[in-house]
Amino acid sequence: MPKALRIVAFEEVDSPILEPVTKFGGQPVWLEEPTWPLHPETSLPLAFLAQVKLEPEIFGNIASQMAYIFFNDIGWETAVVLQPGRFDGLHSDAAIGPSTQRDGEPAPEFGVRLEPVEEPEYVPQKAGREWTDEEFKAYQAPLEFNKVGGTPAVFDEWHDFPDDDPEDWRLILQLYSCEVGARSLESNQVYLQVPFDVLYGDGGCGWVWLSKNGEEARMTVYG
Repeated sequence: MPKALRIVAFEEVDSPILEPVTKFGGQPVWLEEPTWPLHPETSLPLAFLAQVKLEPEIFGNIASQMAYIFFNDIGWETAVVLQPGRFDGLHSDAAIGPSTQRDGEPAPEFGVRLEPVEEPEYVPQKAGREWTDEEFKAYQAPLEFNKVGGTPAVFDEWHDFPDDDPEDWRLILQLYSCEVGARSLESNQVYLQVPFDVLYGDGGCGWVWLSKNGEEARMTVYG
């Protein structure tokens, strides 16, 4: 069964986190030379959303140890930098830049408390097409959490994965909109609200993906 680290708490900190750990907001803790992605049309820096430590027990023995995630909610422009690794997109060598916001102001920085869990294998849409509503909810509800790794709570591989073959990608991060939180399909209960602004249109969710060879990462958004 796929292993995941469920985010059970966002923990606001009083001073910057300077260790190479999973965190949201603040400034990146670079493992190599800084690589700050720029918007392909405006050349302005994207906002730093999070860094995710690629734990070997979740992602195996790959060269990259950290994924740095950048996001712009205007047009949903995204970028993911792996280190060690190579980033071919438009970027600068700036070490610091714009970060998360909350209600239009700079947001605090957050560490996370993570809980290891095991999850069911991903079921492609074509395989689950004949499911009843109850069967779908039973499969989907345990997956609907903000988390690192594990099985994505998606059921439309033609829109939510980076390309048409889900087997080419594995999940780095699943993060729900700050307007939605992670909800159970069964009870509609919000499990954990994101404490900073991250908007995917009218609610929705974002997924960060790692390629099968561990050399490329992308983010997709549903809203």
